Amino acid sequence: MRPLRDAESSDHSPDGAAPQRRRALLAILVILLLGIAGWWISQRLRQASSIQDCVMQGRHNCAPVGN
Repeated sequence: MRPLRDAESSDHSPDGAAPQRRRALLAILVILLLGIAGWWISQRLRQASSIQDCVMQGRHNCAPVGN
C-alpha cells in the first residue's frame, strides 16, 4: 500500500501541473480562435460596406470580380 500524500506536497507535484497547463493552452487556443473569427467578420463587414457605398453612389459595377 502506498502512503497518502499530504495536501502541501500535492500542490507542488508535477502531476498537478499537467491539467493546469492543458487548461491554459485551451484558453489560449479559444482566445486565438475568437481573434481570428473577429478579424474574418470585420473583413467581411468592410467588404459589404464598400459594396453598399458603391451602390449608394449610383454605380453599376460594384461587385468584385470573382465573387
